[in-house]
Amino acid sequence: MSIVNYMYQTSLVQFLERFDLSMARSEKSPVTTRRISFINGYLTYEIFKYKSRGLYEKHKYMFVLLLALKIDLERMHITHEEFQNFIKGGAALDLNTCPPKPSRWITDLTWLNIVELSSLRQFQYIIQQVITNEKMWKTWFDKDAPEEAMFPLNYGSLDVFRKLLLIRAWCPDRIMVQSKKYIAQSMGTKFAEPMLLNFEAMYFESRALTPMICFLSIGSDPTPYIEQLAKRQEFKCKSISMGQGQEIHARKLLVEAMNEGFWALLQNCHLSQEYMQEILVLFLELEKGGTFNKNFRLWLTTEEHEKFPISLLQMCIKFTNEAPSGIRAGLTRTYISMNQDMLDYSDSKQYIPLIYAISFLHTIVQERRKFGPLGWNIPYEFNSADWLASCLFLQNHLDEADTKKGLSWTTLRYMLGEVHYGGRVTDDFDKKLLNTFCKVWFTDHIFAEDFCFYKGYKIIVYKQVTEYLEHFKSMTPTDVPQVYGLHTNANIT
Repeated sequence: MSIVNYMYQTSLVQFLERFDLSMARSEKSPVTTRRISFINGYLTYEIFKYKSRGLYEKHKYMFVLLLALKIDLERMHITHEEFQNFIKGGAALDLNTCPPKPSRWITDLTWLNIVELSSLRQFQYIIQQVITNEKMWKTWFDKDAPEEAMFPLNYGSLDVFRKLLLIRAWCPDRIMVQSKKYIAQSMGTKFAEPMLLNFEAMYFESRALTPMICFLSIGSDPTPYIEQLAKRQEFKCKSISMGQGQEIHARKLLVEAMNEGFWALLQNCHLSQEYMQEILVLFLELEKGGTFNKNFRLWLTTEEHEKFPISLLQMCIKFTNEAPSGIRAGLTRTYISMNQDMLDYSDSKQYIPLIYAISFLHTIVQERRKFGPLGWNIPYEFNSADWLASCLFLQNHLDEADTKKGLSWTTLRYMLGEVHYGGRVTDDFDKKLLNTFCKVWFTDHIFAEDFCFYKGYKIIVYKQVTEYLEHFKSMTPTDVPQVYGLHTNANIT
């Protein structure tokens, strides 16, 4: 993965640590073959979790798909020719040397993919079948979700991977949806679901001389989560934002933290590459023999930088703090960070549904960012601080509201659309869109039985955070673009 992104450096030592862990924790069996199978299964998922935690969202899917393909190649469940067909399609073919297209509605690239697909045994007759059954293929091709529809002719009997090859040839925009089915069947459903970052587990996994480094992206600053974790673990956490002239203060902070046993957080380390090399040398010397408090922890945040010391990256526990993909994952992440006291705060019947509505809005505004300029004209750094500020305002507003007049929707919509979330929005059309979400959702109708954000997405009311987390497990892991107020073709981007 370091070819994809320079920062994705992993050492053999880190892999061997995962291997030893798998040997110790995997299920035992007196039968050698079963014992090996248990170790392999545990190790595979352990490596998946460890690597996925340190990848940007856009690369996590690529990693797990390649993992599934490589394992199935080794198992001989798929052939090398099928693997190459999936990777390359018909890109190497020349249209002039291929059989002529039967109709103009089939694009040149699609036809090249089909011709290349015909070289595989299961698809050897597909060219003639497309020519003789053109209407049937077009009907299937025009479906919004062809991977969910009945496949033409006898192709519905194919296994998930061979259906993926067919989807790859005909509908490249639907590859991700079908490949998630393939990953779930080949590796297990837990590999196809978004990984949620667990700061507490990461902390317990770390040691004093194992720095933890976050790769930054828009709206993914982990500082509030690190400070909350330090408070729960009863440690001090002091931070410094790196930049010109900050090395002196950082050195002093590091010495104090190592001696006293508190946490040091160095932010924006890409701005101080020379000092990163200094930290590497310091830690290597301490490993050989040095005095330090075992409670000491070093947290780093950085953007991508090709001059970041490789050895330091290989020694770190790497993570990203991006919002996970999908409504289910987004809501789960929000409610995991919520304590029970927040749900118990108010006796008002309006309170819990509105907390859920704010959480849903929070997920939507973050998810739209992943559609590029179709989602927002300008990418904004919406983060958990916006959600928390909105929830705290709701608490204060309900406390101060006149019991006879009730909740002021105008005030709530203004604070959400113009202050807490809207305060980040600078584009006029983006501001209009955000306020439209607020006007449509935050009204008296939100408490009606027939209210839904989009069909299938209703207000969920529970009294316990654990009940919400259990409910989210039953939600669909993938969402159509219409949930976010986008056209179905938005996925093509």
